[in-house]
Amino acid sequence: MPPLNIYQYQRLFGTESRAPKIQYQRINWQRHVDEKMANGTFSRYYRMNLQSFNKLVRLLEIPINHRQSLRSTSGNLPIEDHIYVAAGLRFLAGSMTADIATIYGMSEQSTDRIIDVFLDKALACEALHIKIPTTRDDLRRVANGFNKVSTAMGIFKGVVGAIDGWLVTINKPKESEVDNVGDYFSGHYQCYGLNVLAMCDSRLCFTYMSVAGTGRTNDNRAIQRLERLQKWMDDLPNGYYMIGDNAFTLSNKMLIPFSGAQRNEEHKRTYNFFLSQLRIRIEMAFGRMTTKWRIFRRPLDTSLAKVRKIIAVAMMLHNYVIQEEGLTMNNLESDPRRRFGVDMLPTQDGAAPDNNGYLPAEAPVELEQRPNAHRCNTILREMIDLDLLRPFDNISRNG
Repeated sequence: MPPLNIYQYQRLFGTESRAPKIQYQRINWQRHVDEKMANGTFSRYYRMNLQSFNKLVRLLEIPINHRQSLRSTSGNLPIEDHIYVAAGLRFLAGSMTADIATIYGMSEQSTDRIIDVFLDKALACEALHIKIPTTRDDLRRVANGFNKVSTAMGIFKGVVGAIDGWLVTINKPKESEVDNVGDYFSGHYQCYGLNVLAMCDSRLCFTYMSVAGTGRTNDNRAIQRLERLQKWMDDLPNGYYMIGDNAFTLSNKMLIPFSGAQRNEEHKRTYNFFLSQLRIRIEMAFGRMTTKWRIFRRPLDTSLAKVRKIIAVAMMLHNYVIQEEGLTMNNLESDPRRRFGVDMLPTQDGAAPDNNGYLPAEAPVELEQRPNAHRCNTILREMIDLDLLRPFDNISRNG
């Protein structure tokens, strides 16, 4: 029999009061940063530049009690606030908890804990909150932004938001967690998920988001449940409106494309082209976010409460990076599909390439089933009066 070490001896003879704590080798943060900056990978690794990262650390104000930390870790160095943020960002970027623990020199239990603290601190940070435009100045600014990216000669000059649903895939919920597991299953996409309804501006910043329903909830039913958004729409001043896809109901406050037989008429195809030119901003926002925060590339395997936190924080930090750094590609991994600024646009079947990113929530509904709206007809008349046509390359490609 080989000789016993001290820990085996203590366990054998019952002299051990508790298992000895492992001494973790904490990451040398400054050396880590210097290496990432030297090889130009900091922005790709943390999805933001160093200046934005340091500002985020200050914004979250994560309190560190060094004396208590030393006691509770039996001599391990305390986990500093920048490690909380670094671990949280790597978690959203798609790294597994065990890998994060190894990188930063922590236990997996500590890693889970600091990720939870990171999510809670981000949700509580007022500076990161997603804000819907409410004042006249805010509405005018958002509308001007959409007008600048449109080539429709100012016809769609009152757009204050592009809205769409996003299906966040999750593992099958536990029966102890929900009333009806089947409600979370999307028959259209054959997976479990949550319907997240979101609106963005022309810069791809989210201006509204809500986990609006389960996977089987379509966008039109989901939006009817959102009292705050409905009130905001009702209170929009005359001349301002949203744009969405055919899953929504046509009205003076919501413009959607023509579908079915109606879209074969040339002036209505022109209308659809210029509307989609703006509506696609929300698809670009979803695509950009799921490319940056790759945790959404796989079904989320955690409690529904934590899933909601992950979704909200990812959207908030998506906005934060754009507001701090602009619409740059520096924080995204190199991909030829994004060299032209399209950021993982959906393919024809509505899913992102490889079915790993953004998925729209439901299939379109025929416009013939919808009531006419005065604003829609007004825009059509303006297009006809101006003899506005689709670009030649679009006509030659699509007929």
